[in-house]
Amino acid sequence: MRWEYESVVESTIRDFCAKQLPDARDLDDLVYIISAGPVLPGPFDRTYQVEVNIPTSAKPAGLVFVLDCNADEPRVSDVTCMRSGRGNLADHLYYWTSKTGEWETVNFGDE
Repeated sequence: MRWEYESVVESTIRDFCAKQLPDARDLDDLVYIISAGPVLPGPFDRTYQVEVNIPTSAKPAGLVFVLDCNADEPRVSDVTCMRSGRGNLADHLYYWTSKTGEWETVNFGDE
């Protein structure tokens, strides 16, 4: 049985991969972790956090987003993704958020 918002989750993942993870693969067999999302003001509280590991040509990328189902149409927000680099940049880590809309290198202290 499919969850009523599963098509929104799947299209969000596919859209993100098409735009930001061109080396993503095996998208048909992904497993999602769905948990209670942040509490929003209003009479309902139907928000969910969705987490999924997406296989890529390097290590899997971790994609997380919030699905707000309180309105007539579900809305996706707070999209974040972390992934490793490819090729000679495989030892780098990159982070993407919907706030910046671009990939940034993750720095660990004084490295």
